[in-house]
Amino acid sequence: MLNFGITTSLVDNDALTLVHDTVSDVEAGIISDCKVNCVVSTRGMGDNSETDNRLRTLEEFLSPRSIPLVMVSAKQAGRLVKSPTNKDKDRYDGKIIEAVEETCGPLPSTFLMAGDMITHGLLCDRASLLNLHPDIPHLLGGVKGIYYQIIGNWVREEMGLPVIIEGKVVEDKPSRNRLVGSQIHLGIRELDMGDPVAYFAFGLRDRVADTDLNKLWDELPKDSVQIGQIIREQVAKKDKPDHPLFRELRRAEAQYEMELIRQVLISITKGRINIIDGKVCNETRIPLPKGLDLSHEVLKDSVVNYVERQKNPRKET
Repeated sequence: MLNFGITTSLVDNDALTLVHDTVSDVEAGIISDCKVNCVVSTRGMGDNSETDNRLRTLEEFLSPRSIPLVMVSAKQAGRLVKSPTNKDKDRYDGKIIEAVEETCGPLPSTFLMAGDMITHGLLCDRASLLNLHPDIPHLLGGVKGIYYQIIGNWVREEMGLPVIIEGKVVEDKPSRNRLVGSQIHLGIRELDMGDPVAYFAFGLRDRVADTDLNKLWDELPKDSVQIGQIIREQVAKKDKPDHPLFRELRRAEAQYEMELIRQVLISITKGRINIIDGKVCNETRIPLPKGLDLSHEVLKDSVVNYVERQKNPRKET
C-alpha cells in the first residue's frame, strides 16, 4: 500500500483539477493499493481571493472523504523571497512537516506535487517528492522553465533559433520534429533538476488526438526576425496564447498530464518504478537515468508519428 500526500499551490484551476482527479481515481480504485493521507496547500486563506475560492472548493471535496487539508501559507510564513536560501527552505518545510504530523500522524513517505510552485528543502530529505514538469527529461533534450517558456523554446528549436533558458541564450542545434511531452521527476532543492521518474513523449509535428500539429507550423512566417517576435509575444501572454500553434502545443501536452500521474502511481504500486536511496530504479533495481518511458500507456493510440506519415500518407486518415 502506497500512502502518499499531495502538495499544491492552487495557482489555477488546472492544479485544483489534478488534485481532484487524483483523489477520485484512488477512491474509485483506478489507482489501486494507494491511500491519500493528506493534501498540503502552500497557500492559505487570505493570500488571494481566487485561491481562497479554490481552497473552499477543495475543502468541501476532501472533508466527506476524511482527507485533511493542511494549509501552510508560504506568503504568511515569509517564504516567498526572490532567492531563497537552504535555511529559508528548511524553515518553511519544517512548518509543513510539523503541521502534517500534528494533523495526520507520521509523515507520508511520498508526496505528489500537483501544481506546487515552491522549491522545497527539508521535505526533499524526509520524503520522495514527485514533481510534474511540462517537458521530457534533460537526457532526451528537455529544458527547464515554466510551461509557456518551454513552449517558446520548442518553437525556437524547431525553427533553428537559439533557445533561452533562465534568461540566457543557449546555442543549440535545430532538431526536426523534436520530442516533447511531460515528465514526473524527483523534487530536489534545485528547481527542475531532480532525477526523472517517468515520462511520455511525442513529436512536435505529430498528429496528437484530433490536432495535426504539422499543419500549424505553416502559419509561422519564414523570416526568423518575425518568428522571434511572435515567440516573445506568445510567451508574454503566459497561459493565454492566441496563436494556434502555441495554444495547441500546450493543449497537446497538458491533456495527458493526469494520465501520466495515474500511470506513475500505478507503476510504483506494481513495482515497475522503485525509488531507492533517492535513485529511480526499475523492478529489478536497475537505475533508470532517463526514467521509465510510459508513452505507450499514456498516449495509447492517440498519436500518429510525423515521420511515419511522410512514408505512409494513408495514416493521415
